[in-house]
Amino acid sequence: MKLRVKNEDVRVDEVSTIDIESSGPYAVYELKKAGWNTLDALARVARALGVPHSIFSYGGRKDRHALTTQTVTARSSRDLSIDQEGCSLTCLGRSARPMGPDLIRSNKFEITLRSMSNEEVATVDHREYLVSRFGCPNFFDDQRFGSMEKKRGFVAERMLKRHWRGAVELFLTAEYRNESTEQRERREFYAANWDNWEACGRGAKTQFEHDMIRELCQKPPDYVGALQAIPAPELSMLFSAYQGFLWNEMLRRYLGRLDIPLGEYPGVAGPYLFYEDLSDTHLEKLKGLQIPTAGSKLAFQDPEVEVLYDSVLLEKGLDRGSFNLRRIRQAYFKSVQRATIVIPTGFSVDEAEADETYDGHLKMTVRFELPRGAYGTMMVKALLTEIFT
Repeated sequence: MKLRVKNEDVRVDEVSTIDIESSGPYAVYELKKAGWNTLDALARVARALGVPHSIFSYGGRKDRHALTTQTVTARSSRDLSIDQEGCSLTCLGRSARPMGPDLIRSNKFEITLRSMSNEEVATVDHREYLVSRFGCPNFFDDQRFGSMEKKRGFVAERMLKRHWRGAVELFLTAEYRNESTEQRERREFYAANWDNWEACGRGAKTQFEHDMIRELCQKPPDYVGALQAIPAPELSMLFSAYQGFLWNEMLRRYLGRLDIPLGEYPGVAGPYLFYEDLSDTHLEKLKGLQIPTAGSKLAFQDPEVEVLYDSVLLEKGLDRGSFNLRRIRQAYFKSVQRATIVIPTGFSVDEAEADETYDGHLKMTVRFELPRGAYGTMMVKALLTEIFT
């Protein structure tokens, strides 16, 4: 099976609860995009319109490998409507408050699966009812881990261990997935010229890279100062990636203790586990259970989850106090409660048909709606995973 062959193969429409009125300090827009993530799309729009990027607010970061619509707001009296290739803003009205995550009710997905074999179609046909009835574990999907390097891991983990030099080195030289050739070559340049900060400064492209390397030119190099130069949105994404990794580790272990048949689907930061069906007892327990993301202050509903959390941290050489990064202030690890499983609404799967893109193969389209924060691609993995019995 192939996913995201074309941008329009994955469609995501955000459903927000923002009140749209005729007046208010914030203009409300529909952002429609393809080939750009939310941050890059808004930065591109801001440059084109000659306005600061900081005037925009949004609720969620939508993937660039999809055709997406979402609500954004701008604190501006101007009409910032714009239509560019792959990205547009359309004014919907005004609001008394900015857009935020709390105003996202759900996301509607339409996903086309391509290059499917007869066996894969049969697996989806078998699991369609089971997934619609019992849902699937609410793992953070691979998109969350774009800042993880396969060999060296997460920048955030090094920061939590106070390995400041290692965190800076990983941030500037890591080989991230889906980067452009220019970005990859710049990271290779930094690695080849490490400790020659004057040369690295000549190779810097972005303002914050210049700011980071300026701190490294001090004697001795100020690694904490370099990390403090990372913009808050960028650092927040690094922290969120590591929180997602730790959360997935807790959920994997929790599911493994339920003594139910599970199947595995490979992931960039560890396998994803799926069940066939659930007893009424297990279903109600999982539906009612939330697990907090990692942070210094967090609350647990289940003592067993708390034990798992501390054991995961211990294995990583961390403890709860590690998350108090007093020397880094532009972002922090905010703990939030996340549902253990997610059950879709409006779930349907079209009949398989010939795939015009891949001769001799089939395609299917899946439609469903999920609450905020759940990954539509996790539903696809659940549909395609065979369970070990």
